[in-house]
Amino acid sequence: MNKRLRRYVHLALASLIAVSSVSVTFASEFIVNESFDNMILGAAPSGYEVSDSVAITTVDLNNDRNYCVYLNDGEGQLKMNKQFAAQSEVVTLSVDFMQNNLGSGTHINLTDGTGLRAVRLETRDNGTSLNYVMNGTYVKVADITSGEWMTIKIEANIKTQTFNIYINDILKGKDIPFKNTVSEISYFQTLTPADKVSGHYIDNLSISASKAPVTIPEDATEITFTVNANGQGDFKTVQEAIDAIPSATTLPATIHIKAGTYKEVVTIPKSVKNLTLIGEGSEQTILTYDNYNAKLKEDGTPYGTGDSASTFIKGSNISVEGITFENSFQETGANGEQAVALSVTGNNVQFRNCRFLGNQDTLLLDGGTQYFTNCYIEGDVDFIFGRSQAVFEDSEIHSLNRGSSSNNGYIVAPRTSIDEAYGFAFMNCKLTAEEGTANNSVYLGRPWTPSGMSVDKPSAAFINCEMGAHIKTEPWTSMSGTPASHGRFFEYNSSGEGAVINASRPQLTQTEVANWTITNVLKGWEPSFSIKEEVKPEEPEVTPPVIEKIYFTDVTSTDAYYDDIMFLANNGYVEGVGNGQFAPLMEMTRSQFATILSRVLNLTTSSTTSAFTDVKPNAWYFNGIQACYEAGLIKGVSATSFAPNDKISKQDMMLLLSRAITYLNIQLDETQSDIQFIDQANISAYALDGIKICIQAGILKNEGYFIPKNVVTRADMATMFAKLIRLAN
Repeated sequence: MNKRLRRYVHLALASLIAVSSVSVTFASEFIVNESFDNMILGAAPSGYEVSDSVAITTVDLNNDRNYCVYLNDGEGQLKMNKQFAAQSEVVTLSVDFMQNNLGSGTHINLTDGTGLRAVRLETRDNGTSLNYVMNGTYVKVADITSGEWMTIKIEANIKTQTFNIYINDILKGKDIPFKNTVSEISYFQTLTPADKVSGHYIDNLSISASKAPVTIPEDATEITFTVNANGQGDFKTVQEAIDAIPSATTLPATIHIKAGTYKEVVTIPKSVKNLTLIGEGSEQTILTYDNYNAKLKEDGTPYGTGDSASTFIKGSNISVEGITFENSFQETGANGEQAVALSVTGNNVQFRNCRFLGNQDTLLLDGGTQYFTNCYIEGDVDFIFGRSQAVFEDSEIHSLNRGSSSNNGYIVAPRTSIDEAYGFAFMNCKLTAEEGTANNSVYLGRPWTPSGMSVDKPSAAFINCEMGAHIKTEPWTSMSGTPASHGRFFEYNSSGEGAVINASRPQLTQTEVANWTITNVLKGWEPSFSIKEEVKPEEPEVTPPVIEKIYFTDVTSTDAYYDDIMFLANNGYVEGVGNGQFAPLMEMTRSQFATILSRVLNLTTSSTTSAFTDVKPNAWYFNGIQACYEAGLIKGVSATSFAPNDKISKQDMMLLLSRAITYLNIQLDETQSDIQFIDQANISAYALDGIKICIQAGILKNEGYFIPKNVVTRADMATMFAKLIRLAN
């Protein structure tokens, strides 16, 4: 029988070939520029951390250098530090330097905030040479003559962990490794030794920072950036990465955002198209800010609701995965506290595995088409609102408790144009509430008609949704004089404690609901995150015939998993994720793994009833999970729950594979009776027997580290299923 499954699209991060073509170079950021000319004679310069000794002074060299800083040893080693803004790209230092007395051990350093030195210059040979330190070895840069000025220039690249050094504008060293690995440079430091003899002058100190040039290769097929707040990426902020995308490019772009909380207002402008944002999980990658309606801008005017968003998406064809969008403003109960977490006006924008956190007006969808799947959206008043055509599928809509016994808010406030057939569609969603929220206290929605009822005719439908007891028995209400009856508000097949049928809850017929498809609501757009395609099993044998050769742009012949992925793909067990990619490092869910397991074993089901309450018969993964359950291959996380969207761990994968090995009656080598992994103590007791079976079958090596709770990637899955199929044959 035919099976239907949802194919998930994940644009993997691609490596770009280093061929210079288009560059985006960021302007320098001014940090320090000091001549010391305005310093008080004999005083240590302000703004510096200095030793207590008066030997650090500002001196007048009779118009030769006017005022400069002189460090002369008195009672021990003296130092002068200047802290500046920490940088994650390129720091350029320029300083004039003169050795006053012959003596070794004078330092000029660039350090991070912990004191680790990226660059260390030191005088040697009784003060006659300037050297840098590399791997504990001194390398001479230039000769020094006592009493003569020299200009030292250092270009330190944090990304490459190397620096260039110039003496009097002559390059003396290129791509010299940092002394220590640092993620920032935030201190200039100069030291004089403790020999009570040596001293030196510094003048005209200049420190600036710039972003490293972003170069897009001539033959590139995609632009890929990484954002990491700790500096270990291409950019430290999300906005910097977005701004680095050339406005004229037609290439798709992917921005991978590492785990962290990014407090910034992010705007994806209308000019940006074909962009993918990938976080490291919605609980790990968080975009947040705290503007709100009544908050005043610098010009003294309030932001207003529309401009209060923490993130704005105005571009089209945008895909987002694994990110939280938050407005962190804390309500006090005053007027003007609407605070938007995300505002979307772009066309064809899709979200998967994302969270949207706020209170009133969390999610503003005010134009274009949007799709949400496996998302979590929370708020209290009108927290999903606007004029877009939008679909929410397999998502949780969570109402916060306002402390009322009768009115704890409204979920939707659509502003659909009278010319549009559809507004907001919620499909297979779960409506939940914060603990303590009163029963029968939350409205499904109300009609927002700021342009008047002749222009706005709000539309929303809840289809196959599970509703908690917090949902009102009469769930639609008026807004600013517009009655609920003006809206096009519907339900179909609602379930749960909050689901009743009465005169105030219009129901779609089977014929009507058939028109509420994803593509119809989204005006012909079929989001790649929701694509369903037919899988036609061949004859009941382990390996179906190869029909055509499949290739993926993100899987190369040098990858360890290449053969396994090609084997599975070209035999019909797995597909790519779109755009010619396989996404080998994408993490797998329990439902995805069960679906592929059912294909590998050619399992089918004729059942229309699910063994688990959280696996609905109309879910894309129902057939695969139910077939595996009926074959005795899978169990739930409880007697009634399967947790289809949870990630699958390595030990759980092995447990399922062990059952498949038993199902296929594969011969075991029972001489391998003991698990010998270094970290075997970390393996859960329930998985031990299954892992032992995989070892005895020969698909798992019994050595090294196992890391049982690591999440399985698509590459991991391909490797293990390929081994299983080859073993079975």
